[in-house]
Amino acid sequence: MAESLSEGSSLGHDYQVEEVASGFGTPWGLAFISDTEMIITERGGQLWLLDTGSDERSEINGLPDDIVTRGQGGL
Repeated sequence: MAESLSEGSSLGHDYQVEEVASGFGTPWGLAFISDTEMIITERGGQLWLLDTGSDERSEINGLPDDIVTRGQGGL
């Protein structure tokens, strides 16, 4: 189990912050697709599938070549 980095409560809901992965450039978004898998986008245009149990990751290919990464733009 990952080490708790922070805990608290907001609007009556308790939360706990844990690091589940590292080594990404600029993570831009994420979505859990199962209990142990998540999709992570990086601002520069990379898309990853991450297994949080094993830390195994694989890059998903086939994205457009012209992803804008200026200002708030990114994948």
